[in-house]
Amino acid sequence: MNIVCIIRSCYCCLLAMLAVVANAQTTFTDGFEGTNFSQFWTIERQQRGRISLSTGQVHSGTQAVQMTRTNAGQLELRLSHAFGAEQFGTVSVWFYDSIISCYGGLTVENTAKAKLAALGVQDWDSKKYYYATYTTNGTVSTRAKNWHLFSITCTPTNHLIALDGNVIFEGTNDNIGFNKIMITTSGPGGSGSYYYDDLSITSLCLPMIVIEPQDQSVPIGANAAFSITALGEGQLGYQWQFNGTNLAGATGTSLTITNVQLENAGNYIVVVSNEYYSVTSRVATLAIIGPIITTQPQSQAVPLGTNAVFCVVATNQGILSYQWQFNDVNIGGATNAVLVITNAQPDVAGVIIV
Repeated sequence: MNIVCIIRSCYCCLLAMLAVVANAQTTFTDGFEGTNFSQFWTIERQQRGRISLSTGQVHSGTQAVQMTRTNAGQLELRLSHAFGAEQFGTVSVWFYDSIISCYGGLTVENTAKAKLAALGVQDWDSKKYYYATYTTNGTVSTRAKNWHLFSITCTPTNHLIALDGNVIFEGTNDNIGFNKIMITTSGPGGSGSYYYDDLSITSLCLPMIVIEPQDQSVPIGANAAFSITALGEGQLGYQWQFNGTNLAGATGTSLTITNVQLENAGNYIVVVSNEYYSVTSRVATLAIIGPIITTQPQSQAVPLGTNAVFCVVATNQGILSYQWQFNDVNIGGATNAVLVITNAQPDVAGVIIV
């Protein structure tokens, strides 16, 4: 008589899914209304002060960015975003001028060419607004305690700097775009807060990736989703790639991998294109977390009174634990990678899992 044991392997996993769908658009806006800052932003510098979302002084909606001095000394607060490629377009933000004695304002920068343009408020020596460009700088207007619209436009041939919708500087820029934007507060004096709200970016020609796909870590069998937010002139096209190879049919703003397996782990990118140019996203990595069974235990048929031995091989970043079960009930003391059933009898025939 043979004792038949059927094996099926299982382990508990947490179903993890992140799906963010973004529509192609020509303008990206951020009203700072979320619980936290958007993935778009990096808090690049937070020295002797605090950057937070606040309802204290709002241009529209319910929240704005508050930059507040908390300690004496040289203050430097900076929110920034770096693009993967040089951009042309308009960046604007609403700024609440509280007439404190610090610098503050909007800056666009080309880090590769060490060029920048900015519009903001001067320090305690000036009661005017200042502008700085790739070629020149100056001051304009008397400061007024209120909300003001700062905007900087870079095109392949020139750039414009505008205050409250009025152009205060126009000049050539030698075909220089920007690859970084910043809203900042700095200076050695002036306790108090500045506020920023309603950022807007409009792209010209070159597609602009404003939110990159993010790395994902999920267990075997779960779903993983990557997404991208991009803008640009005309109809945008998308092509997702896995380890350098195009994924058939993956031509939208999001990519979902269902029932993730070991062969899905690797590097994902998306190429965004319009009729003029194409740009490539950062590499987003899909990693597998939790235990991975590399060698499954095998079903066995053994003669009555003999032994049956079952083995499992698994990997994990941390320490593994095991629990063998017989017909879905834990076997006492069976907590190793190997299970030995001695002197097999008819009552041990059944389903064994680990």
